[in-house]
Formats: sequence, C-alpha cells, structure tokens
Amino acid sequence: LYHVFGLIAVYIWFAFFSRTFVQLNDMAPQTILNTIRRHRVTHIFAVPLFWETVYDQALRTIRARGEKTWSRFRRGMRIAEKTAGLPLIGRMFSRLAFREIRENLFGESVRFMITGGSEIRRGALTFFNAIGYRLADGYGMTEIGITSVELSAKRSILNARFVGKPMKGMEYKIDENGELLVKGKAIAKYIIEDGVKKPRVDGEYFRTKDLVECVDGHYKILGRR
Repeated sequence: LYHVFGLIAVYIWFAFFSRTFVQLNDMAPQTILNTIRRHRVTHIFAVPLFWETVYDQALRTIRARGEKTWSRFRRGMRIAEKTAGLPLIGRMFSRLAFREIRENLFGESVRFMITGGSEIRRGALTFFNAIGYRLADGYGMTEIGITSVELSAKRSILNARFVGKPMKGMEYKIDENGELLVKGKAIAKYIIEDGVKKPRVDGEYFRTKDLVECVDGHYKILGRR
C-alpha cells in the first residue's frame, strides 16, 4: 500500500471487480512462483527487479539442461522475434513452442502483466512476451498517479518499451527540451518540499523531469533530466 503502483494498479483498480487478492507469506522468488501457480493468478503487476530476477533464473535453468535444450530455446526465440509484428501467428507459435517454460514459471492462468516504477531490461521484456505471456510497460509517479500503460497486443510495440498513451482525463505534452509534462485530474493538489506546503494551480502542467519521445501516439521514456 505504500507505493502508488501497488495501491492504484492492484488494490484500488481490482477492488472494483471484486477480485481475490493473494497475500504472499514472504518475497522469496520460489514462494512467488508457487503462489501464482497454486492460486491460478491472472494478473501480475511488479517492478522491473522482479521480472529481471525471474528472467535470469529462467535462463540459468534452461542452460543447465544442456546445449541441445539451450540451442532449441534460442532458435525458438529467434522465430518469436520474427513474428513479433504478427499477433495471431506469433501467439500461436509461442503457446506451442514455450509451453514447458510457462508451466515452470507462472503456469497458464496469467492473462496480463505490467512492469513499472523504473526502466526494465529489454531482454527481460522480450523474453516474457516471446514465451506466450503479455508483459506491458506503464508510467506514473507518486504525484500524478498512474497515467498510461501500453495496451497494444503487438510484441514489437511491447518490446520497444513504450508506455502507451495517456489515460482518459490525462494529457501529455513534450516541451522543447524533450521533458514530459502531464496535466489532468489525477495530479496532486499540493506538494511538500523542505517542509513547506506548496499548492498547485489547477490546470497547470506537472513537470515530470522525465525525457520522452512519442512515436505514432505511443510514448517512450528515454531517461531522467
């Protein structure tokens, strides 16, 4: 509850749909994976450290099974990359080729996954989307809430680390220095800096200090100012 990502994306959002929340006994990687499979979890939202840890462990496990298995996996990943722009064909191939890997990770119940909070390694993002899951990148800040998430079904767009388009009621603008400015209903009414409460003007853009680019309406975070 102490992080805007978990508070809004998980507790507030899914409470509207009367979903079941699964509380972990601890944060050990194996506990997380076992809990997801046992309770047939459908949505997983986490920071990049989680996805990258699971990704690294998965690669170590596949490598440990021998050169033949590793070579077959690499070949499958190359085919998945070539079909990244073809949602239907790509999904069909991934569901068949990487079934065993999914069974040993989250199982088949997971429908949608989101990463947010900081930059994720492209290799981790590509891996999860290639093996038959759907991992999207999102954007938000404590001061503005969660303002966008990439909803495209195309892996080529998901893997490019786009964070989508601004949600309803929010507006993005890029200034002359490439900084993302955000305006909308979700922005904090005031901010406390050095113990001083500073009210914000309604309708004023919030300066995120994040550098972005926009391609066909999809936004990508390039780094911090």
